Amino acid sequence: MTGRRAPSIRSRHDDRVERNPRTLWTIGYERFPTPGQMIEVLEGAGVEWVIDVRALPQSRRRGFSRRALQDHLADAGIVYEHRPGLGNPAPLREVFKAGRLEEGREAFREHLLGDHAWGIDDVAARIDERPTAMLCLEDDPALCHRGVIIEELVRRHPDVRVVRL
Repeated sequence: MTGRRAPSIRSRHDDRVERNPRTLWTIGYERFPTPGQMIEVLEGAGVEWVIDVRALPQSRRRGFSRRALQDHLADAGIVYEHRPGLGNPAPLREVFKAGRLEEGREAFREHLLGDHAWGIDDVAARIDERPTAMLCLEDDPALCHRGVIIEELVRRHPDVRVVRL
Protein backbone atom coordinates (compact mmCIF):
# COMPACT_ATOMS: atom_id res chain seq x y z
CA MET A 1 0.00 0.00 0.00
CA THR A 2 1.52 3.28 -1.02
CA GLY A 3 1.49 5.54 2.01
CA ARG A 4 -1.91 4.40 3.24
CA ARG A 5 -2.51 2.68 6.52
CA ALA A 6 -4.48 -0.52 6.11
CA PRO A 7 -7.83 -0.43 7.89
CA SER A 8 -8.33 -2.62 10.87
CA ILE A 9 -10.27 -5.60 9.56
CA ARG A 10 -11.13 -8.15 12.17
CA SER A 11 -10.68 -11.72 11.10
CA ARG A 12 -13.54 -14.15 10.70
CA HIS A 13 -11.70 -16.19 13.33
CA ASP A 14 -12.24 -13.54 15.99
CA ASP A 15 -15.34 -14.65 17.89
CA ARG A 16 -15.46 -11.54 20.07
CA VAL A 17 -17.53 -9.54 17.57
CA GLU A 18 -19.82 -7.37 19.60
CA ARG A 19 -22.78 -5.58 18.03
CA ASN A 20 -21.95 -2.05 16.93
CA PRO A 21 -24.19 0.02 14.67
CA ARG A 22 -21.08 1.34 12.87
CA THR A 23 -19.89 -2.11 11.78
CA LEU A 24 -19.60 -3.21 8.19
CA TRP A 25 -19.14 -6.91 7.56
CA THR A 26 -17.28 -8.03 4.45
CA ILE A 27 -17.58 -11.40 2.76
CA GLY A 28 -16.35 -13.11 -0.38
CA TYR A 29 -18.31 -16.06 -1.65
CA GLU A 30 -15.44 -17.97 -3.28
CA ARG A 31 -14.94 -20.22 -0.23
CA PHE A 32 -18.60 -21.23 -0.01
CA PRO A 33 -19.75 -24.19 -2.11
CA THR A 34 -23.40 -23.10 -1.83
CA PRO A 35 -25.28 -19.87 -1.15
CA GLY A 36 -26.85 -21.58 1.86
CA GLN A 37 -23.48 -22.00 3.55
CA MET A 38 -22.66 -18.34 3.01
CA ILE A 39 -26.08 -17.29 4.28
CA GLU A 40 -25.52 -19.27 7.50
CA VAL A 41 -22.42 -17.16 8.15
CA LEU A 42 -24.30 -13.94 7.35
CA GLU A 43 -27.15 -14.93 9.66
CA GLY A 44 -24.68 -15.84 12.40
CA ALA A 45 -23.31 -12.30 12.24
CA GLY A 46 -26.81 -10.82 12.28
CA VAL A 47 -26.49 -9.34 8.78
CA GLU A 48 -29.78 -8.05 7.36
CA TRP A 49 -28.54 -6.29 4.21
CA VAL A 50 -26.01 -7.37 1.57
CA ILE A 51 -24.41 -4.87 -0.79
CA ASP A 52 -23.01 -6.65 -3.84
CA VAL A 53 -20.05 -4.66 -5.20
CA ARG A 54 -19.42 -6.77 -8.29
CA ALA A 55 -19.59 -4.70 -11.48
CA LEU A 56 -21.44 -7.59 -13.13
CA PRO A 57 -23.25 -9.74 -10.58
CA GLN A 58 -22.83 -12.92 -12.58
CA SER A 59 -21.17 -16.13 -11.53
CA ARG A 60 -20.36 -19.49 -13.04
CA ARG A 61 -21.12 -20.91 -9.62
CA ARG A 62 -24.69 -22.00 -9.20
CA GLY A 63 -26.71 -19.71 -6.93
CA PHE A 64 -24.30 -16.76 -6.83
CA SER A 65 -25.56 -14.76 -9.81
CA ARG A 66 -27.71 -11.74 -9.00
CA ARG A 67 -31.24 -13.15 -9.32
CA ALA A 68 -30.52 -16.49 -7.65
CA LEU A 69 -28.51 -14.89 -4.85
CA GLN A 70 -31.19 -12.26 -4.29
CA ASP A 71 -33.81 -15.03 -4.00
CA HIS A 72 -31.70 -17.11 -1.58
CA LEU A 73 -31.03 -14.06 0.59
CA ALA A 74 -34.70 -13.02 0.53
CA ASP A 75 -35.68 -16.51 1.74
CA ALA A 76 -33.42 -15.86 4.75
CA GLY A 77 -34.89 -12.39 5.32
CA ILE A 78 -31.77 -10.60 4.06
CA VAL A 79 -32.11 -7.66 1.67
CA TYR A 80 -29.90 -7.74 -1.44
CA GLU A 81 -28.69 -4.61 -3.19
CA HIS A 82 -26.42 -4.48 -6.22
CA ARG A 83 -24.09 -1.45 -6.39
CA PRO A 84 -22.53 -1.46 -9.87
CA GLY A 85 -20.94 1.95 -9.22
CA LEU A 86 -18.73 0.28 -6.60
CA GLY A 87 -17.83 -2.53 -8.98
CA ASN A 88 -14.43 -3.02 -10.56
CA PRO A 89 -14.53 -2.17 -14.30
CA ALA A 90 -13.41 -4.94 -16.68
CA PRO A 91 -10.06 -3.37 -17.65
CA LEU A 92 -9.10 -3.03 -13.98
CA ARG A 93 -10.27 -6.57 -13.19
CA GLU A 94 -7.78 -7.76 -15.79
CA VAL A 95 -4.97 -5.97 -13.94
CA PHE A 96 -5.91 -7.79 -10.72
CA LYS A 97 -6.19 -11.14 -12.56
CA ALA A 98 -2.72 -10.60 -14.06
CA GLY A 99 -1.34 -10.46 -10.51
CA ARG A 100 -0.50 -6.76 -10.60
CA LEU A 101 -2.30 -6.19 -7.33
CA GLU A 102 -0.82 -2.85 -6.30
CA GLU A 103 -1.34 -1.38 -9.76
CA GLY A 104 -4.92 -2.64 -9.78
CA ARG A 105 -5.63 -1.27 -6.33
CA GLU A 106 -4.32 2.19 -7.16
CA ALA A 107 -6.14 2.28 -10.52
CA PHE A 108 -9.37 1.25 -8.83
CA ARG A 109 -8.83 3.86 -6.08
CA GLU A 110 -8.51 6.55 -8.75
CA HIS A 111 -11.67 5.26 -10.46
CA LEU A 112 -13.56 5.07 -7.17
CA LEU A 113 -12.58 8.51 -5.93
CA GLY A 114 -13.30 10.04 -9.33
CA ASP A 115 -16.98 9.60 -10.11
CA HIS A 116 -18.01 7.07 -7.48
CA ALA A 117 -16.86 8.48 -4.12
CA TRP A 118 -20.48 9.24 -3.21
CA GLY A 119 -21.04 5.47 -3.04
CA ILE A 120 -18.64 5.20 -0.11
CA ASP A 121 -20.63 7.68 1.95
CA ASP A 122 -23.85 5.97 0.92
CA VAL A 123 -22.57 2.63 2.23
CA ALA A 124 -21.62 4.33 5.52
CA ALA A 125 -25.17 5.68 5.77
CA ARG A 126 -26.63 2.26 4.94
CA ILE A 127 -24.83 0.55 7.81
CA ASP A 128 -26.61 2.90 10.21
CA GLU A 129 -29.95 1.53 8.99
CA ARG A 130 -29.33 -2.23 9.24
CA PRO A 131 -26.46 -4.64 9.89
CA THR A 132 -24.82 -4.69 6.45
CA ALA A 133 -22.26 -6.83 4.63
CA MET A 134 -20.33 -5.94 1.50
CA LEU A 135 -20.05 -8.91 -0.88
CA CYS A 136 -17.77 -9.81 -3.76
CA LEU A 137 -16.21 -13.00 -5.10
CA GLU A 138 -12.78 -12.93 -3.44
CA ASP A 139 -12.52 -14.26 0.08
CA ASP A 140 -9.71 -11.91 1.07
CA PRO A 141 -10.63 -8.24 0.52
CA ALA A 142 -6.94 -7.32 0.41
CA LEU A 143 -6.73 -9.16 -2.92
CA CYS A 144 -9.75 -7.44 -4.40
CA HIS A 145 -11.17 -4.02 -5.17
CA ARG A 146 -13.38 -4.48 -2.10
CA GLY A 147 -10.29 -3.84 0.02
CA VAL A 148 -9.90 -0.40 -1.58
CA ILE A 149 -13.55 0.41 -0.89
CA ILE A 150 -13.03 -0.60 2.74
CA GLU A 151 -9.87 1.50 3.06
CA GLU A 152 -11.57 4.57 1.67
CA LEU A 153 -14.70 4.03 3.75
CA VAL A 154 -12.65 3.82 6.96
CA ARG A 155 -10.55 6.83 5.91
CA ARG A 156 -13.70 8.91 5.36
CA HIS A 157 -15.61 7.42 8.31
CA PRO A 158 -13.03 6.42 10.95
CA ASP A 159 -15.73 5.32 13.37
CA VAL A 160 -16.71 2.43 11.08
CA ARG A 161 -15.35 -0.93 12.11
CA VAL A 162 -14.95 -3.61 9.42
CA VAL A 163 -15.31 -7.29 10.24
CA ARG A 164 -14.34 -9.99 7.77
CA LEU A 165 -16.67 -12.98 7.76
